[in-house]
Amino acid sequence: MKSTNPKISIIVAVHNGEKYIDRCIKSLINQTYKNYELLIVDDGSTDNSRLIIKKYTQKYKKISLIKNDKNEGLARSLNKGIKKAKGKYIARIDIDDICLKNRFKKQVIFLENHKNVFLTAGQAYNINKNGECIGITRKFSDSENLKNELLKDNCIIHPTIIFRNDGKTFYREKFTTSQDYDLYLRLLSRNKILAHLNEPVIKYDISSGNDRLSKKLKQKTYTLLAKQFFKERLKNYKDTYEKTDFEIIKTLSKYKINIKRLISKYAEDIITDALKEADLKTVNAHLKHVIGYKLAVFKILLKFPFLYNLYSMIVYKKKILRNLGVIFSFGISIEDWKKSGILNRELKIYERFIVEDIYDKIYLFTYDSKNIIELNKELFRNIVVVPKPKIFKGHLGNIIYSAVLPLIHHRKIKKCSVLKTNQLSSFLPAIISKIIFNKNFIFRTGYTSSLNSKIGDKKIKYLFDSLREFLTYKLAKVSIVTSENQKKYVENKYSVKNVNIIPNYVDTNIFKHISFKAKKDLVYVGRLSEEKNLLNMISAVGRLDKSLDIYGSGPQEERILNYIKKMNFRNINLKGNIENSKIPKILKKYKVYIQTSFYEGNPKTILEAMACGKCCLATNVQGIKEVLIHKETGYLTETSSESIKKGIEYLFKNDKIITSIGLQARQQILRHNSLNKIFEKEVKIHEKFN
Repeated sequence: MKSTNPKISIIVAVHNGEKYIDRCIKSLINQTYKNYELLIVDDGSTDNSRLIIKKYTQKYKKISLIKNDKNEGLARSLNKGIKKAKGKYIARIDIDDICLKNRFKKQVIFLENHKNVFLTAGQAYNINKNGECIGITRKFSDSENLKNELLKDNCIIHPTIIFRNDGKTFYREKFTTSQDYDLYLRLLSRNKILAHLNEPVIKYDISSGNDRLSKKLKQKTYTLLAKQFFKERLKNYKDTYEKTDFEIIKTLSKYKINIKRLISKYAEDIITDALKEADLKTVNAHLKHVIGYKLAVFKILLKFPFLYNLYSMIVYKKKILRNLGVIFSFGISIEDWKKSGILNRELKIYERFIVEDIYDKIYLFTYDSKNIIELNKELFRNIVVVPKPKIFKGHLGNIIYSAVLPLIHHRKIKKCSVLKTNQLSSFLPAIISKIIFNKNFIFRTGYTSSLNSKIGDKKIKYLFDSLREFLTYKLAKVSIVTSENQKKYVENKYSVKNVNIIPNYVDTNIFKHISFKAKKDLVYVGRLSEEKNLLNMISAVGRLDKSLDIYGSGPQEERILNYIKKMNFRNINLKGNIENSKIPKILKKYKVYIQTSFYEGNPKTILEAMACGKCCLATNVQGIKEVLIHKETGYLTETSSESIKKGIEYLFKNDKIITSIGLQARQQILRHNSLNKIFEKEVKIHEKFN
């Protein structure tokens, strides 16, 4: 039976808007898309607004009036409308704005065609008090990077939005301004996708707004508070909104200055804490006493803009450097990360550095030489790709470039408060920067190359790796390894003490346990290389009545394909690369994750599979045995084909064993490898340089 409910519920709040009501409602009546209801909330108007609205409700059944006996504010009024809404979508318009006639037709088509998008917005024509178009407000045009821009500032025009009516998306009523910005950030915290139409959908009246300084300062303060709550959710999965007394905002907003710029870092931290705890006395005390003399100076300077600007130039000229330089592994580019599907995973921690205000800017010294402008557009705000000049071509070119990188990019190197290597292969630019510019660096490795070379019995490589590690560990200010075994090895071999253990992280909001009855048997995700022992793994599975899907690429791909063909293993499939963020959807289809390497550092794909509640079958080797506890959080075998085969047979005898191991594995990741846990450890190291 076809639903009689409207497709869209349009919600308008009115407070003393009699001169705008007719033109706004007429623009809605004239929409080409007709399947909607219009809910108008009169927020305690004292003019003729309610009488005018009643005239329309009597004429049009789709228009309803909701009455507030007193002025309750925009957020509460909109929530009343949302609670009454019957539509599949909720749309916004302000009473002083005008809808273009095709607005809802375009927005509904967009949402119907993009099921993954929760909210979409659009551009606006600016109009004056006479309704004349005087320009266009292009808040944002690139939907792909909308999330990045939102974390910087509010780039969405509120009356242009339309979102899915899920019954749990409301405005927070203590936000008397910037309530829309708080809503968008909360949607991002819920991993909702927001999009933007690159065309006007309304006429936006810029003459009716109140431009008083006090209102602007209040809005700015509420915006900062919305960002603060977002950071809290990022760290603790919840914020302190309910505990916060918003009366403090009035105290902060009455000072006609930019508080974040004026207050010293010490005082700012105290005020932030006071905001969280709703301690009005502490806020007042520090505003008056800790920075009282500055307030007096600024109140005078604000009366004379020229003097204010001059003072700002002098005081803030010597800004403390808070930039991080990340030196990519030899020959590796952002494009490589994109192709292998790990870009989002690898940048997550650096994005968090920006959001949490640990660094102002992060430079990525990569081996990219093409499409740099496009790459930088795709990246998170204030994360910048520093490219390799096109003159350095091929392997030899990369070798030369790694040696001269600090000289070519010396201005950006000098702007960094610290450098960080991505692996041992990025050692050369780091130690040259240290020698020439005395630039401190953090030496971070996911695995210890000389240790792996030693295990693999590669004598020449072992000597070469040992020399590189010796130089780098001795010159590094701080070093980071991913396991206790690596730490002991490095400290004993190179006699260094500044070694920290920070294992690889997993974003447990993305990699999470999903209750789903898996139908497929075994899956592997990762690089197709010699140390992964893939031929023995394939030989083991090929002799069983179980299926194995392999995701990834690498130097052994052709050899593996030939081996599968030669042995006529029809239960083994190579699936190619997969984007890291899509791995959870893949993993949920399989009962067991398998990885039978000869050695590992701190294997990310095993950690991600554990986070998804998967039972992992892996080899009892360096790196893996520090992660998996046999028969508790995983199942360990030897590296031989026969041992792997026996392990698979054991697990598939009883589904309860697979389920139990998977659930315990998930809990282990939450305790030790979640993004929040690892971020806290990283911050402790990076704060030494800021």
